Order: sequence, then structure tokens, then C-alpha cells
Amino acid sequence: MKEFVIKHRYDFLIFFLLLSLGFLIGGLAFLPVQTIEVPGVHVYRDGALISSFSLNDEGYHEIEGHDGILKIEIKEEKVAIVSSPCPSQTCVECGFIEAEEGPLICLFEGILISIEGGAENEVTIG
Repeated sequence: MKEFVIKHRYDFLIFFLLLSLGFLIGGLAFLPVQTIEVPGVHVYRDGALISSFSLNDEGYHEIEGHDGILKIEIKEEKVAIVSSPCPSQTCVECGFIEAEEGPLICLFEGILISIEGGAENEVTIG
């Protein structure tokens, strides 16, 4: 039977250092990933996402609908439709919405505007 012989003085130390490094790197794969939800304004036309804005991007923005341009305003982490070519103007009368509230909808133009902080906006740290 052959005996295990250390040929060099530091072979044993190097072996355990590499083994420890392997366990450390392998263990990183099991650490939880911290995510921060970043809410944003998402604009959909006929169910497809056509535009996104940060809630910090305050001011007026134009959105192209079916028959014209809608103007939205973002201020103080709220969003509103301020002008629309639709005849009823119900979407304009809704005023500003916050993240907890439902979406703004202009049926005539096929536009849905919501404040979301879902998977599309996740920033992964770690």
C-alpha cells in the first residue's frame, strides 16, 4: 500500500486554501439577492408598453394615441393626463393618481397609464 507523502513543504496548506476558496465561492450562489423596487410611470397602448418614465422625471410628456397626442404631467410622484383629443375628457377629469391607486385610462385613444414598481423596474444589488 502506498503512503500519502507530502512532496513540498506547503502543498498541504495550498490544498486547504484552494478548498476553502472553492467553498466560499460556491456558497455565494446561495446568498439571498436584495432587490429594491423602483416605481415608475408605464404607458401602454392597446396592451403593449410604449413608454416608461421615472417618477423623478417631473414635467410634461407627450404620448401618441390612436387619433392624436395626449399630454401627461408627472409631479410630486403622481401622474395625470392633462390634455387629450378624446371627446369625453373623462381621463383628464380623473386628475392625479399615486402608486397605490388604479391606472388612468383613455379608452378613445387606447392608452393606459399606471405607476408600477414591479419586476420590470427591479434593481438588483449584491
